[in-house]
Formats: sequence, structure tokens, C-alpha cells
Amino acid sequence: MIYLYATNAEDQYSYIKSAKDKGYDVLLLDGQLDIHFVNTLESKFEESRFVRVDSDTVDNLIKKDEKIESVLNEKEQEDVKWAFQGVIQEGKSYWVTSESMQPDDMPVIIARDEFMRRMKDMSEISGGTGYYGNMPDDYKVIVNTNHPLIVDLSGKLEKKTLTKRSKIDEEYEKINSEKTELENKLNKIEKEEEKPVEEKQKLEDLNTKLMEVEDKKINIYKEYGQKQKIVSQLFDLALLSNNLLKGESLNNFVSRSVDLLKK
Repeated sequence: MIYLYATNAEDQYSYIKSAKDKGYDVLLLDGQLDIHFVNTLESKFEESRFVRVDSDTVDNLIKKDEKIESVLNEKEQEDVKWAFQGVIQEGKSYWVTSESMQPDDMPVIIARDEFMRRMKDMSEISGGTGYYGNMPDDYKVIVNTNHPLIVDLSGKLEKKTLTKRSKIDEEYEKINSEKTELENKLNKIEKEEEKPVEEKQKLEDLNTKLMEVEDKKINIYKEYGQKQKIVSQLFDLALLSNNLLKGESLNNFVSRSVDLLKK
């Protein structure tokens, strides 16, 4: 049994609405000691869990047998993910992932791990000391690969980066072919100590080169994401719905919104 709960009806409104739209009730646990209360209930209720409504997508919080298929294939999902990772400032603990949700769900959602949040909340109650209280906040950025805006972005991303990607793919195939040939040669030698040191080192060098080429491709998607206002706008909207958009970032969002409205 999964119990969905919220700690602030206003701040978590969009998450509560999403859950209610899918037919679920959400408990409001906004008392000062409710985190301790939740832990007590979980220890008493067998086969039950309490999860905060904004700790993941509703479909992930309450698993069902039916699976929502993604409009985008695995490669396209991965590429879009890196485009969004490109707009995240260095040093910020936001990790982008992709999920196949309903097309009318939000295009981008930000969630925070239930366990870590609970430990930090309890640490704050006890004065903010302890191991968890000193740990940075980590957030998961979930991109809805079935939302029309994300599907449209994916199509443009694949089209605009095709030339650069083709050159990198050629480079990758050349190195990978050389690596495969060398691996086959070394595999024919049964004893590890009899394999030439020079060729084993060369294999390591080829693996390093392959990773460098993969990084080049990832940077293409990141650079594309950095140049697209729609990517920054969708990410900032997700931050805004979590009260995480402040200072210069909030000012940039407002200015960008005005620019987009002019078009």
C-alpha cells in the first residue's frame, strides 16, 4: 500500500493536482512532527510505504502493470536528456533522466529522493546537525518523452546536429573497428601473461579514445540545449514550480519569457 502525502498544499500544488487527476488521494502532513509520525506509521503498518507526492512522477510512485510506451526511441531519449543537462549550471546537483509519461503530463518535472529528503528534514528538526544535514540537496530532472514539446525538440535536435554527429560517428567506428580487431587478436592468446604488453596498452588507449569521442557527441547535445530558449524555459518552469528559481536565474527566466512572448 502506497500512501501519497504532501507537506505544503501551496508549494506542492502541481504535484497534488497531478495525483488527483489520476484518481489518487493525497494526505496533507504539514505538522512539525509529521516526519517522525510517518516513520512510526511505516514501522507499524505492514507492507505500507509513505512517499511524498513530489519525490517522483506519480506513475513511478504507484507502479501499475501497464507500461506507457515512449514516442522517442532509446537513442532519442538519451540525446534529449543531454540537451537538458547542458543548461544546468556547473556545481548544481541536478541529474537529468527521461520517463515515458502521458502526453498531457508536465514536460519536465523535478523530484527529490524520498529517503534523503526525510533524513534531512529530521536533521533540521534536531538542529541541522549530523551526517545528512550537511549533505547537498540532489534533485532529479525528469523529462517527459511523450510530451509534444519534447517530441518536437527531439526532432529538431536530431536534424540540427546531424552533420556534426556524422563526422563523430565515422571517427567512432574507425576506432571501434581497430579495437575489435585487436581484441580478437588478444583473445586468441589463452594465457594472460603471454599477451604482449604493448598491445594490451594499445587496447586501453583505444578504449580511452572511444570515451573521448562519446564525450564529443554528448557535448554537441549539451551545446544545442544551451542555445535553445525552449530547453532553458522548460527547465526553469520546473524549478519555478518547486520554488527553486531565484536571484539571477529568476530574472533571466522573466526576461526570456518576455522575449518568447514577442515572437
